[in-house]
Amino acid sequence: MHFPCLPPSISEPDGKLRVFPIVQRRNILVFRRIVSPQRNIMPQIRDRLSLIGIRGEMSIYFNDLVDHVEKTWQTLEEQKEVVEGLHDSTAALLNTTTNEVVRVLTVISVILLPLTLIASVFGMNIPLPFADRPFALEFILGGMLLLIIIMVVIFRKLKWL
Repeated sequence: MHFPCLPPSISEPDGKLRVFPIVQRRNILVFRRIVSPQRNIMPQIRDRLSLIGIRGEMSIYFNDLVDHVEKTWQTLEEQKEVVEGLHDSTAALLNTTTNEVVRVLTVISVILLPLTLIASVFGMNIPLPFADRPFALEFILGGMLLLIIIMVVIFRKLKWL
């Protein structure tokens, strides 16, 4: 469903912007789950090379492996923070947009509430003031229109509309 009142980045029909951080976060978490055990095991293997009969010059390669695993882990940490920040920003933008829509709907309901009350009071089958006057309907409708105009002016002055 496409809503023209929402910003284009949020209201895209395919929702790619909202899905991208979620997919990236999942990929990063899966990759972290893979790298995490290697972070613990690689230094232990490097430290025990002599116990399993591997020569000393191979320790250089294992040192490189440990460094690469640590760099990969740090990169994953940074990417995780970036994606979480992007996710938080998107959620805040969606929240702001939702608040704007709710605000407008609240103003509309506040404008219609007194009109509904007046219409329901004068719609009862009991004698009411001004009911027997020749232009009673026009006065009531004019009063309701005046009430709408006053409320719209007040809401615009408060910058709620």
